[in-house]
Amino acid sequence: MKIKNLLPLLGILGVFAYPCRAAVTTDSVTVDFGKIYQLLSTASITLGYSGEPALAGAAKSSSYTYAAGTAIFKTDNTDPGVVETIVPNAETASGVISGTNCTIEVSNVTFNPAGVELTAAAQTQNVTVGAKLSFSGFCREGTYNGTLSLPYSITRGDSTADASTPVNIPLTIQIEEPLSITKDSEIKFGNVTINPIKAGTVVLSPEGTVTASDGISVAGGTYAAGSAVIKGVGGRTVNISLSGDSATLNGVNGGTIIVNNFKTSPSGSSFTLSGSGADAEQEFKIGGTMNVGVAQKKGTYTGSITVTVAY
Repeated sequence: MKIKNLLPLLGILGVFAYPCRAAVTTDSVTVDFGKIYQLLSTASITLGYSGEPALAGAAKSSSYTYAAGTAIFKTDNTDPGVVETIVPNAETASGVISGTNCTIEVSNVTFNPAGVELTAAAQTQNVTVGAKLSFSGFCREGTYNGTLSLPYSITRGDSTADASTPVNIPLTIQIEEPLSITKDSEIKFGNVTINPIKAGTVVLSPEGTVTASDGISVAGGTYAAGSAVIKGVGGRTVNISLSGDSATLNGVNGGTIIVNNFKTSPSGSSFTLSGSGADAEQEFKIGGTMNVGVAQKKGTYTGSITVTVAY
């Protein structure tokens, strides 16, 4: 009797066996916003899932390249009767990317297509992703990386549920700060006649005028303020610094002369670069005071001062 009752029960158990549910996994390709430079402290770049990026308050670098990102969805389903519909959710997407000397906000996430279907015949499907980066403040030159988290839902038959983990898509952008200074001419104090019993000075202004005092006299030759060309982004504030408060000139026949009290044009430690774009130019001039000692040795004296510019 026990054997007869067991056989029908085994048959019923076989009828109600269920197939295992397929698993959906994700992968991604970076959203690359390329290389730009800011024209304004408030700027943005919008990179859609297709087409040329749109920039506001910024411009492309000469070596600019870009690429929309990709959210990749995969299933291990092998049942031809099972269809898994994936729908990303842009409204709840969030992004984080950190900048130096600035803040960067991620918004306006777009993607195409609006959804994909995973089947046994199409186990991998891609969604192209774009976004907008908004800048507050001038970012320092460098490469900035972040992450865009894109939630999505999965529909199997009549059942829809949000995925427990969003697709994490890398973000990257390169910020360039084009700025250079190129020497045009040297500082030249010309020829001077020394006083054998009294020290004196020769003052050379940034405008190129020269004045001697205390028995020192200008004796011809070429005298001129040093000049350079500063090139960078118009409207940016450029900071200027010198390698020291003084410079030492060494004579070919021995002896030294100190040059100090440097004066520049533009004056001060900073100025605003006039013009627009990355090719705005400003002429920079520098003069100083040469201190000639008592019975200074005759000959040519040379030295240098380094001028550094930075945003």
